[in-house]
Amino acid sequence: MNIKFRYFTVICLFCAIAFVGCDKEDNISSELGVNDMKPIDSSDPLDHYIYELYDNYGSYMLTEYDSLTYQWDFSVLKKVKFTLQDDKEILLKGIKHIEDAFINLYPEDFKKKYLPIKILLADSINETKSNGAIDKFSESGVAYLAIGRLHEGIEDISAEVFNESKAAINYNFWMGYLMANGKLKIPDAFFKPSEGYYHVNLKTLSENAGKPIDPKKYGFWADNKGNPNGTYTFWTPDNDIDVEQFFEMILSHTKEEMTLLMEGYPKMQDKYNILVSHIQNQFHFDIQSIGENNK
Repeated sequence: MNIKFRYFTVICLFCAIAFVGCDKEDNISSELGVNDMKPIDSSDPLDHYIYELYDNYGSYMLTEYDSLTYQWDFSVLKKVKFTLQDDKEILLKGIKHIEDAFINLYPEDFKKKYLPIKILLADSINETKSNGAIDKFSESGVAYLAIGRLHEGIEDISAEVFNESKAAINYNFWMGYLMANGKLKIPDAFFKPSEGYYHVNLKTLSENAGKPIDPKKYGFWADNKGNPNGTYTFWTPDNDIDVEQFFEMILSHTKEEMTLLMEGYPKMQDKYNILVSHIQNQFHFDIQSIGENNK
């Protein structure tokens, strides 16, 4: 067989499988390999919970998987390493945390339509960066949402750690999983208040000469690196980072806190209102309610 023809056949077969895997009515789905994951009910509390989650929402909660499940994400290699948690008692306590910090925050209809096709549980999710390894609360991809730091003592974590975990899990759900699957789309109106100020060094503007930079005046929470005070420069975010920073704030703060932080900054208030209203209209869900459920 001609080599070019063989390559063409393999590519066509892969595309066909991928196309079929993405079609499950309106729900987000990736059927590649999921038949092998279908849970079986039993009297074991962990098995029963996993089965019930699948039966109710079509979501596969996995406690055993290999590195290919999370490192290769539709041709993108993720530089993370998961350590599995194999203690069933810890996993059950971890699931209680996941319910409080994620699953139970959403209404039934929402969960049936949008819960991730795979939820991966992990003892740790390590990402190596220039300043060392980070043990992450959560990670996400096109086909999964992962939840880490399910260690001994998960049931006794402080309110501060709980809130950090909740914000990270839900951030990865919205900004990672839903965004990657094309379900979350940000309206152009959100960017209008800051039009003309994206990816601009605010310190070069004459109006800021000799003055401290106030990014909220331009509709931003921080610079493009997440620093609210900038450095020797102050480069504003691009569109994507701007949205990410708004989600980070909304998911980790109450409505009262957000109102105080945005007071006197009309651009911030406009962008906040546009984003929250858009999600309410598209998903029939109040995204600010996640921040309201802080401990």
